[in-house]
Amino acid sequence: MSSKRLSMAALLILVMAFTTGCISGKVRSQDLVRSSPSAPLDVAAARAALPGYTVADRRISMADGVKLYAVAFTRPDARATVLYFGGNGYKVGLFGIPTVKNLGAAPVNVVLVDHRGYGASEGSPTLEAMFADAPQVYDAVHAWPELGGRPLIVHGQSIGSFMAGTVARQRTLDGLVLESSMTTGEAWGQMYEDHWMVRRVEVEGSLREAGNLPVMRTLDEPLLVLVGANDKATPPKYSRELFEAAAVPAARKRLVVMAGRGHNESPPIPASPRCTAASSTCCRRLRLVPSDATMPAAESARQSRHPSTCWWMPRKVRAPQGTVPGNAWAARADGKCN
Repeated sequence: MSSKRLSMAALLILVMAFTTGCISGKVRSQDLVRSSPSAPLDVAAARAALPGYTVADRRISMADGVKLYAVAFTRPDARATVLYFGGNGYKVGLFGIPTVKNLGAAPVNVVLVDHRGYGASEGSPTLEAMFADAPQVYDAVHAWPELGGRPLIVHGQSIGSFMAGTVARQRTLDGLVLESSMTTGEAWGQMYEDHWMVRRVEVEGSLREAGNLPVMRTLDEPLLVLVGANDKATPPKYSRELFEAAAVPAARKRLVVMAGRGHNESPPIPASPRCTAASSTCCRRLRLVPSDATMPAAESARQSRHPSTCWWMPRKVRAPQGTVPGNAWAARADGKCN
């Protein structure tokens, strides 16, 4: 969710507190998500800006008949696919090109989807419907033949991390990335109680049930948790709680707190939503790109000290079609990387 939308919700809480004279307030899911249609991606412009990719848009039908707008960016050397659920206000038509450019250093396909009621998707947004949509989107993307059965990594940012967590709870994933996430809706309300010195913030409806803490307790897929050190909307302590609660072994999970970054300030790409550094990091950990000068010095040094270990272990350990044995991506079922 965007920092602006969260700030408006916080202001609403404060206004309610003082106008009712009870120093308390309520926040509902409809205070956060509202329909925001916009034009679809200019596919011709995307193809020109991303010459290494095949760009194709399509519609994904939900169980209730609503069609969501999706765009697949595929490349011939792809070794995995990243399905990205953006934050509140993320629109493929506006932010799709910079999102894919962010991932350009890693050989991955990228699939972007507009939430219902946002961008070029149909329907009216509610958290209940958006959470129900996420596994259906995953199932549809997983079956797309152009992705070649490659490992499918699900990455969610902010409110999109709740959708990614919903998919992880209901499906078996090859990898999960949670960026700028939150433990529970109630914890989010408590955060604003403390910040605004409000006696009580009551979180209602589906927002009360939102959050990834319950997902962590039964998680069995590799996990990457990312958050900006300066994130005021979903502060780092909540990401640390998610990381610590994750049931997967320590070697299969990682927490990265990004210095100098806020809620929507992960990758340093000007004029973009700046929400996708996590996937670039994720792909490095998948050994989808070699250890070289493009990797942060600390990570390169870590891999030099432990060259045979790979904490981000994709569930599918077979090499994708068209790759040769012994390449940088190859992995073994015992969690070691070749």
